[in-house]
Amino acid sequence: HLGNQAVQELLAGMQVGELDPRDVAGLAKELDTSDPYAREPAPHPALSVHYSKPVNAEIPPSLLMDSWITPNDIWDVRHHHPV
Repeated sequence: HLGNQAVQELLAGMQVGELDPRDVAGLAKELDTSDPYAREPAPHPALSVHYSKPVNAEIPPSLLMDSWITPNDIWDVRHHHPV
């Protein structure tokens, strides 16, 4: 539906924000179209990564009690499907 004016008008009222330019810059790189996980975001360096494809990572125990609120950037990443 990219470029379809009717779709753009319909969705305009549902927009909740805009992407940060730093996030958009990462989308311009050449992707391996045969890899369904090519668009996976890189996990935060503080996470303990168990698998890279698909991403399976968790907060290290040493950071669990720093705060009762987990910051978004170190939230658990555990899934088995492409983003």
